[in-house]
Amino acid sequence: MRRRAITRSPRLRLTTPTSAVVNVRITSTNALPLVAIAAPIGDATFEAPANISITASATDSDGTVSRVEFYSGATKLGESFLAPYTLTWSNVPMGNYTLTAVAFDNSGASTVSAPVNISVITPPLLFTNTLVSTGVVWKYLDDGSDQGTNWVQLNFDDGAWASGPAQFGYSSNPPENDEATIVSFGPSDTDKYITTYFRHRFRMNSTEPHTNLTVRFLRDDGAVVYLNGIEVFRSNMPTGTVTSTTFAAGTANDDGMTWFTSNASPGLLVTGTNVVAVEIHQVNRASSDISFDLEMIGRGTASGTNATTLQATVSAGGVFRLWFAASAGSTFVIEASSDFQIWTPVYTNSAVNRQFEFTENVGGNWRFYRTRR
Repeated sequence: MRRRAITRSPRLRLTTPTSAVVNVRITSTNALPLVAIAAPIGDATFEAPANISITASATDSDGTVSRVEFYSGATKLGESFLAPYTLTWSNVPMGNYTLTAVAFDNSGASTVSAPVNISVITPPLLFTNTLVSTGVVWKYLDDGSDQGTNWVQLNFDDGAWASGPAQFGYSSNPPENDEATIVSFGPSDTDKYITTYFRHRFRMNSTEPHTNLTVRFLRDDGAVVYLNGIEVFRSNMPTGTVTSTTFAAGTANDDGMTWFTSNASPGLLVTGTNVVAVEIHQVNRASSDISFDLEMIGRGTASGTNATTLQATVSAGGVFRLWFAASAGSTFVIEASSDFQIWTPVYTNSAVNRQFEFTENVGGNWRFYRTRR
């Protein structure tokens, strides 16, 4: 009998193979903030020096907006940390600018807004031109005659009329004593002239277009005012045709002490000689007084090429000096006022050596000055 030898092998250990360790970080994608400039709108225009309020809207869908920065071109203007995101850009000079806003979220991500283009321009130069001053010399006719309608025309010959400075009038019971020129009232206290006529010529040398024409006037009792032959307004007068025998609509309860204001069309003005004509009417033939004075002021927007920069100083001794650059030989009028309402010419001269100069000893008194051609 054959025997089989059996050999017992060592125990085998089976293991599962393992790869190298790999670290994996799972992160969410950060959404960029959204930003847009809400104001000013594109192509907005401002006058220098401008204070411009810039406002931006900004949001972040997965976080918060930490700040918004504002830029003009590459120049940072400032930043805002809280909504509404606003910045005031102050004293902006003339020029064209491109504004942007940059929003940052709490993760540091940022977005630039679409650009907004704006312009800052030089403001239009507003001028005031006193065409007829209070107290100037007028031609007048106080003989009770009927002058018809032609007397208001520019080419009317008033050479035979008397002349004198305003204020015109007469007064009694009591006397007002404010008349610079006393006019005749007529044959007697109960048979006075109904109508007195006044004419004043003035020149308008400025080529600047007037956009507004203001007339201030005293009248007692009623008045009709004409410019270059056209009636521009009437005050305390009835409607309809006015003749030399038309009475005023009522008594002037202010006794000619109140300055009334009205407007006339600046389109009636012409370059060169103009004429303003006024007829004053009594309320009845026994009226105790009449009064008349008038001021006409034109206003408008000057072109930038004609802008004049005035310079002024006041010395310790109270001497006021005003000067400005001007073409040699150009004539200017200096006017003064204490209240911005009534302007009085105080000096007329021509520029010398490309400069106009005016001096006045004002002492301790305050006055305002302006210049016109």
